[in-house]
Amino acid sequence: MFIAHKNAALSTPDVKGGCMYGVNSSRFPPPKVKGIQVFTYKDLEVATEKFSETNVIGNGGFGVVYKGILSDGKMAAVKMLHRKGMQGDRAFRQEVDLLSTLHSPYLMELLGYCADQHYRLLIFEFTPNSTLQ
Repeated sequence: MFIAHKNAALSTPDVKGGCMYGVNSSRFPPPKVKGIQVFTYKDLEVATEKFSETNVIGNGGFGVVYKGILSDGKMAAVKMLHRKGMQGDRAFRQEVDLLSTLHSPYLMELLGYCADQHYRLLIFEFTPNSTLQ
């Protein structure tokens, strides 16, 4: 499982498609904690300038991380995870549930997520000169 840590190294290519909460909603119900937002793929495309290479701030085994500006003006680290079938779906859901309930000064805050049939994205607070690992 991937956990975002404020003092670790950052670690998904330009893709087309939509990321809507309604798709497979039975597999991805709202997280248990209020404040975790469900983003559309279009929201994240706009935030990252269509997942521009100039916004890549990390790349690793789990996916690519992009710097983005959300519609409310907040800077975010948008992590597009590599797709790994049903096992990846379960791991993604567990990660969203876990990160939405954990709060620590040593963990990056999970702002939200995006899930559809093909894409899994996690949206974290952006901390300059910090990393996700």
